[in-house]
Amino acid sequence: MKKLAFIFIALYSTMALSKGHKLFVVKNNFLPNNVLHFEANLEDDCKINKSKPLSVYWTVSGNPEKVPPGFPEKAFLNHQFSAYSDDSVVFTNRALAIFGVLKNDEMVIKTERGPGDECEAYVEADSNDFGVIRLKSLYGNMKLLLGVPYGVNYFEAKAIDENGELISKKLNFKI
Repeated sequence: MKKLAFIFIALYSTMALSKGHKLFVVKNNFLPNNVLHFEANLEDDCKINKSKPLSVYWTVSGNPEKVPPGFPEKAFLNHQFSAYSDDSVVFTNRALAIFGVLKNDEMVIKTERGPGDECEAYVEADSNDFGVIRLKSLYGNMKLLLGVPYGVNYFEAKAIDENGELISKKLNFKI
């Protein structure tokens, strides 16, 4: 019993020490004030929390309160993690795999020390058109019928390319 209590205390303390670092956001035209946030969970020493490397949550109507994903988006937000190290984690995301935006459907959460020794986190992916990019945001233009979404016209990705330039790419596909 003491071992079990120790494990729970240790797990809780490591989760409490983890800090969220923004990776990218997802927005759409249907509910533009509702934003889906992807954050890396990092320890104080700038290492990725291996027990929970990624957090995903909504902010609704401009309210800063974090709301967990619900139905139906939760089914598309399944992540599979692999290749863990202290400063990177490889993962796949079901939604991005469906859209075919990335080569190998893989993204990598990475950390590095920035100017002033602050910890920075970002998500990097090998795109089909621009090589390796640092994803900043995705915007979904939804098909609407009487104000209700029934499909997607396109996604637009904003990212930093290999040359450090901000790029914006409209991704067309049929769902």
